[in-house]
Amino acid sequence: MKLNLLLKYCFVITISISAASCINEEEVFVARDIERVELIYIASDNNLDEFTRGVAEKIRSGWQYTGNRTLIYFDSRYAPPKLLSIHGDCPVYPEPYIAVVETYEEEHSANAEVMGRVMRRVRELYPAESYGLIFSSHSSGWLPEGTYTNPFSSRSIGHDGNGGSMSDGRSEMNLDEFANAIPDGEFDYIIFETCLMAGVEVAYELRNKAKYIVASSAEILGDGFNFIYPTAHRLLMETNIPLEVALKEFNATYMNHMKSFSGIGASATMGIIKTEKLEELAMVVADVFQTNSSEITNIEYLQHFDRHAREDNVHPQRLRYPRFFDFEETLEQIAQPQQMASVRELLKEIVIWKDATSTMFGGEGSSYDGFNVDRHSGMTIYIPQDAYLKLNESYKTTEWYKATRGE
Repeated sequence: MKLNLLLKYCFVITISISAASCINEEEVFVARDIERVELIYIASDNNLDEFTRGVAEKIRSGWQYTGNRTLIYFDSRYAPPKLLSIHGDCPVYPEPYIAVVETYEEEHSANAEVMGRVMRRVRELYPAESYGLIFSSHSSGWLPEGTYTNPFSSRSIGHDGNGGSMSDGRSEMNLDEFANAIPDGEFDYIIFETCLMAGVEVAYELRNKAKYIVASSAEILGDGFNFIYPTAHRLLMETNIPLEVALKEFNATYMNHMKSFSGIGASATMGIIKTEKLEELAMVVADVFQTNSSEITNIEYLQHFDRHAREDNVHPQRLRYPRFFDFEETLEQIAQPQQMASVRELLKEIVIWKDATSTMFGGEGSSYDGFNVDRHSGMTIYIPQDAYLKLNESYKTTEWYKATRGE
């Protein structure tokens, strides 16, 4: 994979549906005593498709039957979407293999109705005590559609290159649409192998949807979890291991792998957010905003996690400033000492694991607009700015804003 392309696109799970690795027929399997079902949802009908090859095989190669089931919804750029299942738990096929459960007509995979339908179908086919979700596509945290690449249009959650030609004329989901597609209490965990999803705004919106949110404060490089799937994915499927332990070990394996690189390749941030006390955090932060000035004068010195922190030479009329700031450091600029102590105590119970490389994209001054990672609390937050007046108005519609600064 060429480095410039690797850095250009943020994506995750890659998949290959080849005759050598798949049972080439549609099957629906009757679940038996399934404890956990995991759905890997890949909205890859976009410019990531050329990279999204091989992950299903990687998962299959390390898959072990433990009474659980891994489902993969894969929407390719060049083929209709399919729902796949990893199998290999019967005398006829003792070795793990990839089976086609269902094939769909061309559809808009970055659409909340489609995603919700797939989730319901998985639950119908495979009743279980526990469900997990890995979501793979483009993303840009809480930012509404059309505000990532042009803040004055485009990524939010998911991207379907054919979406604009379909009924609603859109290609992405906004955060509230993504959340509304998921029933409360649906998942034990949601893992975002997509960019910039560790915002407190995202976690708060999904606080009733999953017990744990796994996400990156910054962008995620090329192959994502590809290299660890054969050895580490089975942790997520092993219900004999406490879920917190499994999530920590899975993410530690990923971060250790990323730290084995040097230079630009050593770029990764990851955190595990426990959602149980997010409402309590919102109450504390609301008190901070109500009793102190929320104006931050030294914004240019705060830790940021997006690379849009300089004048855009291609479009010099657009100034691009950071939008994803470290949560803890930002609150330090506003809160009184006693308030900040409460924030930190809650953060210990909410961000139960975190890790980051020392630099992203080669660090400050690199040709990839890199930056150093001096602070990493495991969550980010948006700071309203004069440069983003329309974005500031959109921010007021988030559940986090309503809970902490609602008027």
